[in-house]
Amino acid sequence: MRDASAPASREDCQRCHTPLWSAPGAPNDEGVNCDGCHTITEVALDERAAIVERDLGSQTKYASLCDPQKVYFHRAACASLYEQSLLCAGCHRWYAEAADGAGEPLPVFTTYDEWRESAYPERGISCQTCHMSSWSGEAARGWARRDGLSSHEFIGDRVAMLAEAIMLDAVVAPAEDPDAQVIEVKLTNVGAGHALPAGLPGRRLRLRVSTLDGEGRVLARRELQYGRALVDEQGAPAAFIRARAVADDQRLYPESPRLERLEFTGDERGARARVELEFLELDPAIEAALELAPVAPQLIARSELALDGRRRGRAR
Repeated sequence: MRDASAPASREDCQRCHTPLWSAPGAPNDEGVNCDGCHTITEVALDERAAIVERDLGSQTKYASLCDPQKVYFHRAACASLYEQSLLCAGCHRWYAEAADGAGEPLPVFTTYDEWRESAYPERGISCQTCHMSSWSGEAARGWARRDGLSSHEFIGDRVAMLAEAIMLDAVVAPAEDPDAQVIEVKLTNVGAGHALPAGLPGRRLRLRVSTLDGEGRVLARRELQYGRALVDEQGAPAAFIRARAVADDQRLYPESPRLERLEFTGDERGARARVELEFLELDPAIEAALELAPVAPQLIARSELALDGRRRGRAR
């Protein structure tokens, strides 16, 4: 993807994927190492991204730990920045430059901005609250165990986190047409301070609602996708490096319920309904455009409802 980008875009890739690529004597192939984060002294926002300042000359490593043990191989310093979401904006806020160089920048990675516009800041919930939760253990291998350390797993189990963050509520609803069966599904982002799916714009959530006969065979299926759809100059789905505009944004924003009503008629009517929510690493349309092998979806939640046309059922 980097090789397919313009030279300026490659620099945008490197600033986060190999954050020390321009530092004198720094190894460019280490990716995000310890110094990638623990040398940051300041993060300032501009129109398109965030400007990150680093201290690479004093051998000082910064963190939120204010009483670190002294070691001979580097200094340690406490910095309040490491308890703020602003630290994460350095790589989780990036807008591509407009194709003509004069228009509005194209939103690509906007997780930080979404958090800032949510109710989470007022509640004192930062990025670190969820993604670097406090734990007890060794700050470094071989050191004494202590409390108040920050987990460095960051994303953790993505499917488990999505399952915890999204409430799926399905109900058999009354239908105006006596020959129809209606399933109402409400999806609510109750556990993330940013839109879901987060990160790469090509990611998708997929809602699949199927009717089944008495033997469990699928009779009919409806599918809906949730994500931010970027398109190229021709209006076709595109990866962000080739995109020129946002065609649609159907992501699940914090605490904003999404209600879907799906109707099945005639031979589509079934004995049961199956409701599934899946995570897709990449929109199938983009996979096809890039000639990539499809990646199997990951199941987030599933429920089944009885359908008899007379009574209502509920599942979570």
